[in-house]
Amino acid sequence: MDETLDEVFGKAASDTEPSRVGIRVMVNQLRNAFAHNPWRPRWMVFAKYRNAYPITLNDGSTFTFDATNLDGQFVKPEQVGGFEFWVKLLRHCEGLVA
Repeated sequence: MDETLDEVFGKAASDTEPSRVGIRVMVNQLRNAFAHNPWRPRWMVFAKYRNAYPITLNDGSTFTFDATNLDGQFVKPEQVGGFEFWVKLLRHCEGLVA
């Protein structure tokens, strides 16, 4: 999803739509966590990304990805809004890139 969002919207650093920025940061950080150790994913959040990112999906669902204190922690579903929100986010992104 990270690469597909880059293909459609350009690099994340140049994105200006606040909710999409939040989505892109969360997706990228989660990708990084699993890339380093897929069996025991751990957040590796660089200082410039240690912020809170509000996300609103087309169905009205909201979540704030709070990366302020995640660095070094093991990934937990609630840190990305739980499995239900994550699936909604995937569907939302599918619609964005269609």
